[in-house]
Amino acid sequence: MHSAVSLPNPGELAFPHNTRAFATNNVREVAPHFVNMNGSPAQFCVESEREFFGFRHSRTTIGRTHMDAFELNCAGPQEISSTRPLESEFFIFVPYRGALEVTQGRRRIDVVPGQMAVVSSEGSFTRKRWRDASELLVIGVDRQTTMKTLSDEYGVAIGTLLQFERQIVADLAAVPTLWRYIATLCRDAAEPEPCLADPATGRSCERTLIMLLLQSFPHSLSARLAQPASPAAPYYVRRVQDFVHANAARTVSAGEMTAVAGVSARALYYGFQKYLGVTPMKYLKHVRLEGARAALRKARGARESVTGIALGAGYSNLSRFCRDYRAHFGETPSATMRQS
Repeated sequence: MHSAVSLPNPGELAFPHNTRAFATNNVREVAPHFVNMNGSPAQFCVESEREFFGFRHSRTTIGRTHMDAFELNCAGPQEISSTRPLESEFFIFVPYRGALEVTQGRRRIDVVPGQMAVVSSEGSFTRKRWRDASELLVIGVDRQTTMKTLSDEYGVAIGTLLQFERQIVADLAAVPTLWRYIATLCRDAAEPEPCLADPATGRSCERTLIMLLLQSFPHSLSARLAQPASPAAPYYVRRVQDFVHANAARTVSAGEMTAVAGVSARALYYGFQKYLGVTPMKYLKHVRLEGARAALRKARGARESVTGIALGAGYSNLSRFCRDYRAHFGETPSATMRQS
């Protein structure tokens, strides 16, 4: 039973200090810190500046996942409002001290010490509100890394919709393995020479964290992950996959893919749906967009343009490329290029 499980006490976990730490006693320095940290708008409000006594933050990275520990010392209510690109990350909230209220649009969840919540970034302001002094752990799991993990482990096509159920809050005792693993990561991050500092170790730990998150909380792909492993895709699906990767930069029609497959259009369609979770044309779009993203990340030093990369990815219409790219990755092509 959950009540009999011995779990780490959040209050006993060391605050992870590292070179990316920030501390201030000036309430007006908090919002600029969030803007600098996330590269997006943020606001920080307190009911009375005289009741604000300090703010502390430290960040540890595990692959492309970031773990942020916050400590707010205030005698009254505090509120942080921020925005992130649409569906760019999944956030895990674990309050150590003080009740937390998270609001996105009309949806609100309340989380207290001893609980954990999962929230998706939605491209709009997320408000986090506390009363009095509080400590909080926030883990930001990159959506694309999550989908890559699903693709590698379960054969789920990158770009498949993944949504966690809304307003998910669970007692730590209900997700003991995930919580123990998070506690282990926090303790390692507090070490003078953490194992997570090694890039290969960090990436491996990130994949384990993602797998435990997907197993611990219900989401749109839960039923699929619970199914027995599917056999390898048939030869005609693999043949079209190879064809798409080799020809994605040029115009490719559904008729061409059917001819390459050597089966009927209907058989090819259902083969892709069954084994990859997408239609052949959507698979082509995913390959083009992933190729464009890789090129954009290298583009700054090479002085390439968004237009040139769109054309190289197989798009003849720049507006459509930008629209598809934003819908797929939650940010504009130019934003990806600036981060390179």
